[in-house]
Amino acid sequence: MTESPAPSPPPAPPPPFVPPVASRAPLPPPPAPLPAAARRRHAAPLVGAALLAGVVLVTAVTDYVGAQRLSGMLALGQESLLATALHRALAPERGAPEPEDLAIVLDELSDQGLRYVAVHRGAEVAVSAGTALLPVAVGADAPERIAGEGVVQVRRSPPERRGRRGLHLDEGERWPDASTGPGASTRGLVFEFTPTLADSLRASAARSLALGFAVATILVLGGLALSRQARQADLFAARLARERHLAALGEMSAVLAHELRNPLASLKGNAQLLLETLPPGRAQDRGRWVVTEAERMEALTNDLLDFARSGAVHRAPADPAAILHDAARELLPAEVLVSVDAAPPTWSLDPLRVHQALTNLLRNAVQACPSPPPEARVHVEAGALVFEVRDHGAGLPDGPTDRLFEPFHTNRVHGTGLGLAVVRRVAQLHGGTATAASAPGGGAIFRVTLPSEPT
Repeated sequence: MTESPAPSPPPAPPPPFVPPVASRAPLPPPPAPLPAAARRRHAAPLVGAALLAGVVLVTAVTDYVGAQRLSGMLALGQESLLATALHRALAPERGAPEPEDLAIVLDELSDQGLRYVAVHRGAEVAVSAGTALLPVAVGADAPERIAGEGVVQVRRSPPERRGRRGLHLDEGERWPDASTGPGASTRGLVFEFTPTLADSLRASAARSLALGFAVATILVLGGLALSRQARQADLFAARLARERHLAALGEMSAVLAHELRNPLASLKGNAQLLLETLPPGRAQDRGRWVVTEAERMEALTNDLLDFARSGAVHRAPADPAAILHDAARELLPAEVLVSVDAAPPTWSLDPLRVHQALTNLLRNAVQACPSPPPEARVHVEAGALVFEVRDHGAGLPDGPTDRLFEPFHTNRVHGTGLGLAVVRRVAQLHGGTATAASAPGGGAIFRVTLPSEPT
């Protein structure tokens, strides 16, 4: 008698359905700073202006120093010419000079800068003509040359008188040197003159130096202005290109959203009806996953439509505190700490668009860190309405914060990357700004600034 085979064990139940995790392509690196060619182009006007300014300054300073040296030589030359003329006019052959003689000499040489002339014996002036600006220094201990402000006083001895054969006459018939020493004569000549040529040269050099500094300053300021203008032109071109890109992206997003909205609504509705008829188990899990993904796609199309909506805002007096409270209630049961003590009673804004922007900010804050709860407040700062949302999450990623507001930029697997783009778009339509910064002690702070009137 043969034994019957043992019954085989029942097949194991299939594993529960696990929906696949959507994969996301790696984000592109943050935008690099201005390329080296652009930086060189921006700096070229400033560098060129600085070089020209340096050349102008070096030339001006060199000319000024040379003029100062030359002015001293001109003063000595003028002094020598006047001394020679006085020696000729007061030659010993003509006898001792009288005041009338000195007055005539002074009048003849006044166009050469002579303003005072005198003959002295010992420490006393024997005869003089003109007016001296400096104290007249005579005597054996008097200096040979005194320079004052715009005037020079010189002490010289009269020339010797020679005989017919060129021999010197005796001591009583000539005017010997007036220098100090044994046997020196106490008779001498003093004259004072204005170094007109030297003063004129120094004044001209000073004006040229001042003009050089002025030209150098204008060149540097002009270079700065041109450099700044070149940078602003590049920034404006980049902003214009970005606006065109965003406009094209918005149009494409609107078309896609409109084309997908009706099929998705039909898919979601039928999947929900089918889910009600499926038995518990793997089939029901699959049906539930279809409904979840349809809802996610529906949220994405809504975000695309919000982003593509670029029409003008409709400003009206509204209560900022009420708008912030309504946006926080959208996230219930999540908790948001709202502070409206400093909020103004009314502000001119588009309530629906601002509510949409605040909801996006608060949703991001709750997703970053639900506990401790994020904080939101509204206040007036520098004549503008400011909404501020702070979370206690991991903080901002490295890189430019402006990139956070670019469309489709997100670090979340299931994020659309359009929430902050909508926030910035709403702020810009109000003439304001949207910014992000790391918060002290961790987390991030997002600010939406709306002026009272668009700028």
